[in-house]
This record gives sequence, structure tokens and C-alpha cells, in this order.
Amino acid sequence: MQIPMIFFTIIIERRRKSASESLAQHQQEQVLAELETKRHMQYAEYPVHCTRI
Repeated sequence: MQIPMIFFTIIIERRRKSASESLAQHQQEQVLAELETKRHMQYAEYPVHCTRI
């Protein structure tokens, strides 16, 4: 008894973003990057043995 194998492809189309959506995502990434740098600067003020990340 043989089981026939069916090969198929699934094509997923990416959702197209509007200009306002891509601008909002870019701004959000910038804010997150700023927060990361602030956090690292705060940790840099103290010796290594005083901070836990």
C-alpha cells in the first residue's frame, strides 16, 4: 500500500505598509534605541559589581 505524496507551495504575500505606518514604526524604533542608550549610560555610571542587568 503506497501513500501518494502531494507537494505544494504556500505563497505568503507580505502586507503592504502605508507611509504613515512605516513612519510610525521608524519613530518607535528610534525611541526604543534612545531608551536602550539611556539605560546603558545609567549602568555605566556605577561599577560593574554594583549593577545587575
